[in-house]
Amino acid sequence: MNLAQNSTFLDFYTQALSPQGLYFVVTQLLGVTTLFILILLSTLVELHYLALMNQRGGGIFNRLWVEIARFTWGFSGKGTLVIFLLFYLISYLLLKGYVADWMGGK
Repeated sequence: MNLAQNSTFLDFYTQALSPQGLYFVVTQLLGVTTLFILILLSTLVELHYLALMNQRGGGIFNRLWVEIARFTWGFSGKGTLVIFLLFYLISYLLLKGYVADWMGGK
């Protein structure tokens, strides 16, 4: 705690952290980023299927649902499942610390 308080932002990450600590921080950042991308993709897939379900009914928003379904069409299909599994595996390995250990030689 004192090390972080007595260092500047740049000094802390370039000089104060050990190489293993730097690997851990970087892999945590990448893990959170891949998890965010996974959540964003999941939201787009759910929005696509919601738009498909709402197209069946008439109403003033029918044109909106058609446009949303057309915009999110690329996020449907079996390829999306493969991408989800890949991103989930990558984020798990990054956040659990396995990649940091592999990079550090443990």
